[in-house]
Amino acid sequence: MELQWFAQFSLQSVLFKRWALQTASAGVALGIAALCAAWRRRWLRLSALPSAEHAERDGSHPIEGWRFGAVLLLTVGAVLADLVVVLRLVELAWSKPYSLGQWWEQPFSGSTIVWITAFIVVMLVIMVVSRRARLLPLWVLGSLGISFVAARAWGLWTLALLIPLSGTREQLLGSDISFGLGQFSAVALAM
Repeated sequence: MELQWFAQFSLQSVLFKRWALQTASAGVALGIAALCAAWRRRWLRLSALPSAEHAERDGSHPIEGWRFGAVLLLTVGAVLADLVVVLRLVELAWSKPYSLGQWWEQPFSGSTIVWITAFIVVMLVIMVVSRRARLLPLWVLGSLGISFVAARAWGLWTLALLIPLSGTREQLLGSDISFGLGQFSAVALAM
């Protein structure tokens, strides 16, 4: 349907560029997720070494007692906070993809809070019940969410990559005004 709409104006090349940019953005995000998965697998293999051998090799000592519990709670809190941000970006990418550049300014609706809370509760239940793959659902959900956001933000990426320099410098930072007009939103989303 979309192809036919663009074809009536002889603008198929615009649609093909958009599809290519969406595919490339999602591919880059999935590639980063795959690299992180490979790093995680290697890190878990290293952590499976006997603790004395591991501590002897790098001079560190294992975390034990209340410190272990505190670090564990901080880590779970950080992962869940990241997941909330990813789920918020997914919701915006689905409903308002052109507002992704200013995602922090977009108000939360009641339904958004409900479904994000429901997702997090489901993920926590899976983490508690599952013995084999405690963090796998979080990793898969986060990776797919980031890839979806990267693909749906094609408008930001296109503008950031293709905006020409205007030759006018802004006085405060001395940068070209095209940065503030077209590139800042993409940089803010990427960060």
